[in-house]
Amino acid sequence: LRFSDAEGAPTTRSLLIKNISLGELPLTIEPPGPPFRIVRGGEHVGGKLQLKPGETLPFRITWDRSSRPPGQSAICGFFVLRVDMCPPLTLDFVVAPDSMTKEEVQRLVKSRLSASLATTSSLAATLLPQHQPPISGSAASAAVASHAARADGG
Repeated sequence: LRFSDAEGAPTTRSLLIKNISLGELPLTIEPPGPPFRIVRGGEHVGGKLQLKPGETLPFRITWDRSSRPPGQSAICGFFVLRVDMCPPLTLDFVVAPDSMTKEEVQRLVKSRLSASLATTSSLAATLLPQHQPPISGSAASAAVASHAARADGG
């Protein structure tokens, strides 16, 4: 999900995670770090969850302009879904200038993804085989029905 760093641009996005499988889904959710913050749904992160078939978890994520690291033109963070026996599913959050192209954003995400997964969990190496990259972006949306939309305040 991309956030604009333009003055007055929305700083909040909504995200739905839905279990589209026929059985319960054992899941662990790791939130992105600062300057991103979960303002709704934070009770679902950190511990093991069991999502029932059809169950949906709503999240609202924001980024704090005041905690932006000085001198950084683009910021990238990851919302990581760990499902038992599967590679991590990552949803990237990027704050970037409007002048940054889609290709530049994709390069930024790829460059930060491996480091982020390695620091979020000591199990990352065992969950992320060398020959199989993590599922990211639109592939994650297809694997775990997720919907992101700009929040219109509130």
